[in-house]
Amino acid sequence: MRVLLVDDVVERLDRLEAGIENLQPSWRITRADDVRDAAHLIAAAPCDAIVAADSRRIDRIADLLSQARKLAPGALRIAVGESELAVANLVKAEVAHRVIAAPLDTTRLIESIKSVRSLEAMLGSAALRERIA
Repeated sequence: MRVLLVDDVVERLDRLEAGIENLQPSWRITRADDVRDAAHLIAAAPCDAIVAADSRRIDRIADLLSQARKLAPGALRIAVGESELAVANLVKAEVAHRVIAAPLDTTRLIESIKSVRSLEAMLGSAALRERIA
C-alpha cells in the first residue's frame, strides 16, 4: 500500500508516519506539508491512498482531493477536518471517500483505509455480482 500523507502540521505528519511504519511496515509512506507539493507528488507517482489535512483552510483539502480524483482516480481519498464545520463542508464537497474528524490517530486511519479497500474488493467480486443479478 502506497500512502501519501498531507498535513501542514509537521508534528502530525511525523506521528502518523511513525505509527503507520510501526503497525504496517510494508506500507510505503510519502509525505507533504503543503497541498501544492502534494499535487505534484500525486501527478508524478501513483499512490493507493491520500490522507489530507490542513489546519488553516479546508478549501485546500477539497481542491487537492478534487485534483487527486482526476490525477489518481483509483486512489482512496481521506480528508481530515479540524472542526465539525470543516467535516460537514468536506462531506458536502463530495471529494473524499472518507472524512474523519481530528485528532486523527494511526489506528483509526489504518482501519479506515483497510475498510474502504475491503468494501471495494467485496463490491468488485464477480461472485457477488452474480448473486445480485
